[in-house]
Amino acid sequence: LLAVVGYDANGTYGHPDHLQVNRVAEAMARHLGAPWLLDATYNREYLAGLPDSDGGLDPGFAAGEAELTHFVQGEEWFRAKMEAVKCHDSQAPRGPRRRQRRRGIDGWRSRFGTEWFIARSPSGVDELGPLGQVLEPKRAWPGPLSTPPG
Repeated sequence: LLAVVGYDANGTYGHPDHLQVNRVAEAMARHLGAPWLLDATYNREYLAGLPDSDGGLDPGFAAGEAELTHFVQGEEWFRAKMEAVKCHDSQAPRGPRRRQRRRGIDGWRSRFGTEWFIARSPSGVDELGPLGQVLEPKRAWPGPLSTPPG
């Protein structure tokens, strides 16, 4: 066992199921003695700073940039995520979903092409071990995922 993955303490956007996943992930990490607990989240400052954002920083949405520790980014990850999102269309709020359709795939790519995590070690481990082959440290973020050539 390398890690238990859940949502951040805000349940990303306050969704009751996501809040419960956060609680269960924390309990399971302790129970299993997992070396790492990864809270999946978004970078609220980045999203608030996008040109078509209202600039608001809702403290109940996702996580602040200072809390983030690692990310995963790449076209292959993004494509896999888009396939998964197709299975959960009912979870997207009505208004933003319509706006995202107008923005198209590149709008999704710039907003959600980076998977952000808050990595915590309940057992006090310092090294990511094999997780280090996938997770990049926050300081190495190259910026939003760009449209692939071609």
